[in-house]
Amino acid sequence: MARYNFSNQSAKNKKPIIPFQERMEIVEAIKFVDEVVPQVNYDKVEAWNNWKFDKMFVGDDWKGTDKWNQLEAEFGEFGVEIHYFPYTSHTSSTKLREILNKI
Repeated sequence: MARYNFSNQSAKNKKPIIPFQERMEIVEAIKFVDEVVPQVNYDKVEAWNNWKFDKMFVGDDWKGTDKWNQLEAEFGEFGVEIHYFPYTSHTSSTKLREILNKI
């Protein structure tokens, strides 16, 4: 089963442009996603304890950081693979916000 752990929180304390419920509906519409699970905190091990997933996806801007090296080691014990998506350096959410605020 493909679950998507979805956060209503912003790590940078910025209000999302697209409301949480609408973002959940967008992700639910992806044919490879069976279930969207709201993320209640940032504790990845707690999420695993609740859902027992075997793959986790994260942006590759986190790869090699102390935090994610530790998570890779912890999740390796559970048989969880961490896959890093390429970071989209050419897309600036700050610039998108600036443009949208002008409209």
